[in-house]
Amino acid sequence: MQVEGFESYEGVHCETVAAGALLQHRGIKLSEPMLFGIGEGLGYIFWRIPGMKFPFIGGRNRPDALLGSICRNLGIKLESTQTKSVKKAWQTVVNYLEKGIPVGLKLNSEHLGYLDTPLHLGCHYVAMYGCDESDAYLIDAVPGGRVTVSLENLARARAARGSMSSNHRTVVLEAACGGHALDKSVRAAIKANAEFHLHPPDRSIGVEGIRKTAYELKRWFGRSEDVARDFCGLAKIMEEGGTGGAFFRNLYRDFLKESFEALGHPALERAHQFFIEIAEKWSRVSSLLDTGGATGESRHVDEACAILKMIAAQEEAAMKGLQDL
Repeated sequence: MQVEGFESYEGVHCETVAAGALLQHRGIKLSEPMLFGIGEGLGYIFWRIPGMKFPFIGGRNRPDALLGSICRNLGIKLESTQTKSVKKAWQTVVNYLEKGIPVGLKLNSEHLGYLDTPLHLGCHYVAMYGCDESDAYLIDAVPGGRVTVSLENLARARAARGSMSSNHRTVVLEAACGGHALDKSVRAAIKANAEFHLHPPDRSIGVEGIRKTAYELKRWFGRSEDVARDFCGLAKIMEEGGTGGAFFRNLYRDFLKESFEALGHPALERAHQFFIEIAEKWSRVSSLLDTGGATGESRHVDEACAILKMIAAQEEAAMKGLQDL
């Protein structure tokens, strides 16, 4: 059983790839950077609670928000279902596939079995377009896009619990009819993203979160039980953890470039130039954190923290310039 005419979609980040595949089947073909930007994807969080051996540091908006914002800004209805029942969750998927409708699934990537470096990540997204008696056919952020996973592994991944997970979340996109024009979608997304990045509800989020990290990382380096694990691991996530490099800033840089080419607004060109430099700095930060973790020398982390302060100032300036787009 397969959805007829379903095409592959290639990209670097799971949620945008799943969204891109589902939208493409509905006749809306957009690049991954455009989807990331329309999804208000630029973000930052430095999150820690008592007992954590190392803080959680993220470079985009919260899980699920990307897909939701993409649909809202494009004027497309997103239908979502959740259930604790394994049987009901699977029947929901089968019902959609039998109607020729592909689905998006939120699951834990650790159990899929085909990723080179599986992480215990409960907010991983895939698009599913078919199955047989033993396997499911998916689209994921891997070379070529298409992957096959056993139904047992898929069920295990969907049922896994933990941070950022959901109860067998299944999403479908309604057929596009009368959706928003692209220029309207881009403007709305950028303004909302700028507002949240500049004025988040907590100082651990957005630009202020980057500034906080510049201060906190020095302290965490001194108290870390394993600097190689913590800092090399963070550096790897920043560059290779489905971010597209530079902690998602490459994606946002390319979104701004594509938006300027489409809309021609000079504020977009100025912001794009900012993010060329910002992306380079984020990659430099990850390189320094990796070196610091590998050598145990704090001076590399100190330099990374100094660059983070510059990044915060540049992202603040870039997003302020986009508020009145």
